[in-house]
Amino acid sequence: MTRSQKNSEHAKELMSAQAALSKSNSIVMANKFLTTPVEESLESNDIVLNILALVDRRVGKKRILGMSETMSLKHPVVRCFYELRRGTL
Repeated sequence: MTRSQKNSEHAKELMSAQAALSKSNSIVMANKFLTTPVEESLESNDIVLNILALVDRRVGKKRILGMSETMSLKHPVVRCFYELRRGTL
């Protein structure tokens, strides 16, 4: 896959995630987060689940520091929450 195809695919995923975020039901998302292991929430493509997992206290210092590479692929809002959380360590 060429670089431009990868960028295009990534842009489509971001747009899809933003559309899902604008349509999300907070109660449904909170229940989904509470019933899903934190690891799955961190690996999910869902923006809300990523943010909730990042602020969860079960995600410790080592895990936060080890996530720097994967955060480059996440939505900008998720990266912002990641930087906020990293700043508290």
